[in-house]
Amino acid sequence: MKKVAILTRRAGYNMGSSLQAYAMQRLVEKTGNEATIINYDEYAHDWRWRVKPMFRRISGWLRIIFYPVVKVLNESFCSSQRNGHIQRKKFDSFEKQYLNLTPGKYENSRQIASIKDNYDAFVCGSDQIWNPYYGDDKYFLDFVENSSKKIAYAPSFGVDSLPNNYVLNKYKRLLEGFNEISIREVQGQEVLSRMGISDVPVVLDPVLLLDKEGWNDLLDLQPLQRDDYILCYFLGNIRKYLRYIRKLQKKLQKKVIVIATRNKDLK
Repeated sequence: MKKVAILTRRAGYNMGSSLQAYAMQRLVEKTGNEATIINYDEYAHDWRWRVKPMFRRISGWLRIIFYPVVKVLNESFCSSQRNGHIQRKKFDSFEKQYLNLTPGKYENSRQIASIKDNYDAFVCGSDQIWNPYYGDDKYFLDFVENSSKKIAYAPSFGVDSLPNNYVLNKYKRLLEGFNEISIREVQGQEVLSRMGISDVPVVLDPVLLLDKEGWNDLLDLQPLQRDDYILCYFLGNIRKYLRYIRKLQKKLQKKVIVIATRNKDLK
């Protein structure tokens, strides 16, 4: 049995990210190896995530001070905040129950490098870990010196082309030390080809490699006592999809159920 460490996006309270991280862990375990997900806090240096708790506290004080004045206006906001808190707790509960995370939390390459000798292999993937607009070299396993340990499974660039030659050359340098590379989309395969990295296989997202029974066993699904409906799940601003959803609803005459990913959507 080999000890395998996985580095992927999973800290943003996003369903796709959480599920692909779990699926990757399961797939490594299915190969007869021990899987651990590196508890990397990708938002540790993002000032927007640092100030969020402060704004929550301030908004809580303001609601108490001005409660008689803004009671009516505040009801939808409070409901939104409450639902957001419940959502975050559910993600945290899922991670605690199902993800095998490293005991320590890591914020930079130097910290993660302290465990590089504890594992026989490091796997990065699947999500948009190589998106050039995120700019995080840790997802290229830059802290691992031994190239034979570095594997990329189904990562995504999230774009059809890199923004400039500087990024292209930087990515080429970061990818030179990998033992194995696969990619999630044909567009990503083409991006790698422009770097001179050829014959890279396009593979399935790990979420799709875990079979139906594996997901049903995990989720303990109960059949919904409802008629047919249209289920919507979008990232980003849902408003731009509403017009199309309403047209589809009118055509099919079905109820619409939306999985909200942002507090704003709940309104």
